[in-house]
Amino acid sequence: MKNKTLEEIKAKGELPEPIVELKTVSIDFGKESTKDLPNHGFNPEVATCWLLEGLIMYLEKDSVEKLYKEISELSAPGSFIILNFIDMQEHHKNDFASEILETAGWKMESKCMFGDAEFNYGRYPEGKPPNPFCGFAFYKK
Repeated sequence: MKNKTLEEIKAKGELPEPIVELKTVSIDFGKESTKDLPNHGFNPEVATCWLLEGLIMYLEKDSVEKLYKEISELSAPGSFIILNFIDMQEHHKNDFASEILETAGWKMESKCMFGDAEFNYGRYPEGKPPNPFCGFAFYKK
């Protein structure tokens, strides 16, 4: 769906040509894991931006921990992680991610919650406090 949307925006002339190659890889985590990405043409020597949006909250603790560790092993210096988290179950929280990722050489650059001034885009109910459970964290290696 994201690729289709990007193509539609590009066809309208509203999307500049990317500076680097964008490659989307779909993985069935029941059959493969992140460590299998090199089998799909992934180059671990090139800095990568990992977009973990709408994913972590559907995984069990061991899978979340494994994902963070495998991404860390595959990430060259200069890589980024954009993590969509939900502070409900312990292993879906940003603190859980930070503990593992910072041990593996990542540094959290920023964190924003839905409804924060920089993260509402006019769609969050005016006058309501930011959502205390859902947001994004940005890490750099």
